[in-house]
Amino acid sequence: MIPLAVTLLAGAIGSFFLFALLGFGALIVTAMLDPKMGKERALFAYSIALLALTFFLLKPAPPESGKVRLKKVADLPNAAADVKADPFGHPDYLLDLDRNAFQKFSDTRKLPPIQLESPPWISLSFPLAPTVPGPAPGHRRALRGELPTLSTGDGSNIADVVAATFSEYVPVPEDVYDWILQGNQKWFVYIRALKEPGGSWIREGALGFDPLKWRLARQAEGWGDLMVQFATVGPVKQAEKKLAREEVLKAKQQNVTELRAEENEQWYLRRTVDNHYREALSLYGIGDANKAGENALRQAARKMKEIGETGKENREGWRRASNLLELALDWAKANGAAATQRAEILLELLETYRAVRDDKMILTTLAEYARTAPANYRPWSWLGDSMIEIGIPELGLRYYEEALDRNRSDATSILGKGIAQAWAGDHDEALRTWRGAQATPSARVRIAEGYLRLGRLDQAKTEVERFLAGEPGHPLATLIRGSAYYALGDLETARGAFEAVATMEAASTERAMACYNLGLTCLRLGQHDAAVAAFASAQKALELGASTGPIPDETIAPSLGLALVALATGDVDTARERVEAARREAPRNAYVEFLAGVLAERGGNTASAVRALEESKRLAPEYAELDGWLAVTYLRLGEQQLATGADPETATEYFERAEAFALRAARRESSADKSAYRMQLRLALVQLRAQHLPRKKRYELGLASAKKVSDNPDNRDQPAAHAIKGFCNYGLGGTENVKQSLRDFGKVIEDVPDVEDNPWKGWRDYAQTSLDAVKRWNSLEEKTVTFEGTEMPKDWKSDESNGVRVRLVDGMIVFDKEAKKDGSFREPIVTMTNQGLFNRDSIEEVSFDIRCPPKRAGTTANNVVFGVQLLAGRGRGGKMPGIGFFYDKGKMAFRVGGGQKKAFQEGNVLRQGDDIEEREWPTDEWVTVRIARENRDKGEVAIYVTGDTGIEEELFRDTVSGFRSSSGKALLWFGGWSNEAENFDVKIRDIRVVRRTR
Repeated sequence: MIPLAVTLLAGAIGSFFLFALLGFGALIVTAMLDPKMGKERALFAYSIALLALTFFLLKPAPPESGKVRLKKVADLPNAAADVKADPFGHPDYLLDLDRNAFQKFSDTRKLPPIQLESPPWISLSFPLAPTVPGPAPGHRRALRGELPTLSTGDGSNIADVVAATFSEYVPVPEDVYDWILQGNQKWFVYIRALKEPGGSWIREGALGFDPLKWRLARQAEGWGDLMVQFATVGPVKQAEKKLAREEVLKAKQQNVTELRAEENEQWYLRRTVDNHYREALSLYGIGDANKAGENALRQAARKMKEIGETGKENREGWRRASNLLELALDWAKANGAAATQRAEILLELLETYRAVRDDKMILTTLAEYARTAPANYRPWSWLGDSMIEIGIPELGLRYYEEALDRNRSDATSILGKGIAQAWAGDHDEALRTWRGAQATPSARVRIAEGYLRLGRLDQAKTEVERFLAGEPGHPLATLIRGSAYYALGDLETARGAFEAVATMEAASTERAMACYNLGLTCLRLGQHDAAVAAFASAQKALELGASTGPIPDETIAPSLGLALVALATGDVDTARERVEAARREAPRNAYVEFLAGVLAERGGNTASAVRALEESKRLAPEYAELDGWLAVTYLRLGEQQLATGADPETATEYFERAEAFALRAARRESSADKSAYRMQLRLALVQLRAQHLPRKKRYELGLASAKKVSDNPDNRDQPAAHAIKGFCNYGLGGTENVKQSLRDFGKVIEDVPDVEDNPWKGWRDYAQTSLDAVKRWNSLEEKTVTFEGTEMPKDWKSDESNGVRVRLVDGMIVFDKEAKKDGSFREPIVTMTNQGLFNRDSIEEVSFDIRCPPKRAGTTANNVVFGVQLLAGRGRGGKMPGIGFFYDKGKMAFRVGGGQKKAFQEGNVLRQGDDIEEREWPTDEWVTVRIARENRDKGEVAIYVTGDTGIEEELFRDTVSGFRSSSGKALLWFGGWSNEAENFDVKIRDIRVVRRTR
C-alpha cells in the first residue's frame, strides 16, 4: 500500500500545479480582454466559462426522492416485453455501476472454516502366517506383507511326498487274506468256516473256530481231516485289487469252495495283529499270559513292539505290547524283583504309552519310576517332556530343573528346559539356556531356533548356515533355515529348504512341519495347486501320528493354510469356515484367532473382530501386531455407539481403549525399529477420530503424533506425516497455523511424484485436494445482503409493471399485488437486479430463501412464473450467458443461456428435458435455493434446493461458457411474469453471496 504521507504530498503538488495553471490562464484571458471589457468583466467571463465547461464534462444525475427506478416499462424494447423473448437478451439491465459492495469491510467477512476431508487410513499390511518354528508373537512384524491373488489350476506342484514317508502302513494281501501254495505260486483265499469229521461247521468268530484255525496252520494232529470252507480270491495281482474293506466283504462271499485240508500241503493264516500276537505267545511258550513269567512276557512284548512300529492296524501292536509289559510288571512286584529290574520294565512301558499317546499312563508310570529310582535324573527329564506334550510348560520347567539338580550336564534336560521357556514365551531365557549347553549339534540347532523366534533373522540364518556346512541334510536345521529365509522374504530359498525336509528320512513331525511350511511358502509365491497339495500332505502326516508341534502358538494347522488359500482366491465364506476348523485344530494358536479377527473386521462385524483379537491377545500378550488392529476395532465400536445413540460412557471407554492400543502399538514398533512409522501414524489418525476428546485436543494430539514421525531424521520427508500435520494445523486455526498447513500440504505435493505406481500417490492426491480447498477458502469472502426500512439500496434496480410492485417489508424483498390484464403488456415482467455484488470471475455462490404463491384452492397452480437468474455479462447478439431456476405454475423449471445441454440452448423456461424429470415445487413454505460455481475452468454451475425436508438436493448442473474464468460484469436477476391477472405474492430473504477476492 502507498504510505499516507506520500499520498498527501502528491495531492498537494497536484493541487498547486492545477491552481497555478488556472491562475496562469486567468492572466492570459485578462490580458487579452482587458482593453475591450476591463479586468473585472474579463475575470467574470472567465469564471462563467469554467463553470459551463465543468457542467458539460461532469453532468450530475438529477436528485430523486424515493427508490431508484429503471426506465419505464413502456420505454423498454419490445423484445423485453415479449414472453417468448429471451430474458438473457436484456442489455439495458447491465448498468455501469462501479461500486463493489465487498469493498466495505463492515459488510463482508471471511467464510466460516470449511471442514477438510479426514486423512486416509494408514493401512496395515496383511499379517502373514508364521512358519513352524518361526518368529514369536512379539517379533512377527517381520511377517507383514500382501496376500497374493491365486487362481485355481495354475499347474504348480511340489516334490513327491509319498505316503510311506509319514510311516503309514500300506496293507498287502497277506494282511487281509489267507493263502495256499500251488506250484510255488501264492493263491489267496479267505477261510470262512472249519469242521471236524462228523461235526458241524464252525464259522469265523464263533467259539471253537480259533483252535481249529491254529491246528490247520501248525499242521497239528488231525489237521488233514479238517474240512475247510473258503472263498478263492486269486493270485497276487488279483488280490492286490481287493484290499479295500468293501472289496474284502465281496471277496468273502464269492467263489466259495469246500475241501479236505490235506488236499493242500500247507495253509497260511493272514498276518493280522491278533495272529501275530498268538504266534508271539506260542513262540515264547506262553499258553496263558496271566500266568506267564516276566522274561517270556517281555520277549513277547518286544515282538509286538516290532509289529507296532509298522503302523499296522493303527499301531495296535503297541497296545498288545503294553498289555504284556503290565503283566510282566505285576509278576516282578509279586515275586519281589529288584528295583532296577522293575525300573527296566517301567522304561519299556513308557515307550509303549508314548507310542499310543496315553498321557495319563505316561505320568503314572513316570511317577512310579521316580519312586523306584529316586536318584536317577532320567524320569524327571521325561516328566518334563510329558508336561510339554500336554501343555503345562511351567510344570515341565520344574521337572527339568529336578533332572538338572541330579545331573547338571544332561543335554536332554537342558534342551528341554529351553523348550519349556520358549513354550512359556520367555524366548530370551530360552536362548540363554541353549547357549549355556554344550556345543552339541542339537544345542547349536536350538540356538539358531532361538534367534529365529526373537526375530534376529540374520543371526538365525548365519548360525544355521554355519551348522549345515558341517552337517548337511540335518532335518531340523534345514527346517529352521527355510523358516529364516521365509521370514526374510527369500521365498524361493525357503521353498527349496522345506521341500528337502519333506522328502527326507526324518522324524514324521519334522516332515509334517516342512509340508505345512511349504504350503505357506507356495501360497506367498502365488502357487495355488502346490500350496493345496502341501497342506494335504501335512494333514496326512497328522492323521498318521505326527505331532502338531511342541509349542501351541506354533501349531501345524492345515485348515489355517487352506483358509489363507481360500481368502487369496476371493472365497471369503470358505475362508471363514476353514478358520473355524483351524480353531479346533489349534485352539491355543494366537495367529488363528488373529486371522479370525481380521476376517470379521473386514466383514464389518466389529464386535466379533474385537472378541477374536482379544482372545489372540490373551493367548499371546506380546503379539505386537494385535495392538494396531485392536485400536481400529475399538475406534469403530465407539463410532457405532455414538451413531446409534447408545450410552456415551461406553463410547468413551471404547475410544480410550482405541487410543491406548494405538499408543502401545507405536511404542512397541519404535522400540523394535527406530525408523518405523506406520503405527505412529495410525496413532495420530486414531487420536483425530477419538470423539470423546474436544476437537481442539484431537488436533493437538494428532499433530504431536505426526510430528514424531517427521522429526525423525529417517522419516523427515514421510508424506503421510506431513499430510496429517497439514490437516491438524488447519483445524487448529489462526493465520500462522493456516499458513503452516499450506506448507505441509505443499511439501507432500513437492516430494511425491504424480505417477500411479507411487505407493503414496493417494496421499499426494489428498494433499492436493486439501491444499486447493484451503487456498480457495482463504480467498473467499461472503456477504449477507440485508434490507432495512422501506427504501431500496441504491445498488439495486427494480422494474415494475401492470400494478405489480417490488418493495421491502421486514427486511424481505416482496413482489406482490395482482397483475392487471389491461395495458400495453399481456405478460408484464417485474424485476429486481444488482450488478454490483460480484463480477463473472469472482462469483462462487449465491443462495437465498424464496416463498412462491400457493396453489389456488380447488383449481390449478397459480399461473405465475418467477425465479432467479445469474447472468454472466453480455454475449453475442446482445444475449447474456447464464443460468436460471424458476417457479413455473407450481413446477420447478430451468433456463440456460450459453450452456451445453441442448434442451436449454434457446434459453426457454423448461420444466423437463433429456435428463430432467418434471417435478412439483417443493413446498408452499420457504425454499432455499443455492447456485454454486463448481468448476471455474470449465464454467460448471449447479443448482441446489432445500425444501421442508431440510435436505439439500442437487437439481441441475450445466457448463455455461460465460462462467469460465474470465473478467467482466455479472448480474443477479430476480423476476417473473404472468399472462393472467394473478397475485404474485413472492417473498425473498437472506440473500448470501460468496465471492473470490483473489
